[in-house]
Amino acid sequence: MAMYMNAVIDFSTLHPAEGNEFLSYLENTIYNDRISSELPSNIVIAHKIGTETGAIHDIGIIYANKLFILAVMSKGVDENIAPEVIGHIAKLIYDFEEN
Repeated sequence: MAMYMNAVIDFSTLHPAEGNEFLSYLENTIYNDRISSELPSNIVIAHKIGTETGAIHDIGIIYANKLFILAVMSKGVDENIAPEVIGHIAKLIYDFEEN
């Protein structure tokens, strides 16, 4: 899934109109309880969530000082706790990359 998001970045470079429109959809989602939940509100994040019974996912491009891609996928998890854990993982990586 991280490779897919990298391909989205490449696509937006080669085809700016279509690629930026697609990224805009990923940036303006109503689902912000995972990767973006603990990150600063001024950070742009293009991401796509996935939810199934016992499986909570979020894959995104985080436009921090150092752009990075994060893919967190799970299986057999508590669906009430997993979104918070994904947010915490994103914050740990963001803090590491920013320092």
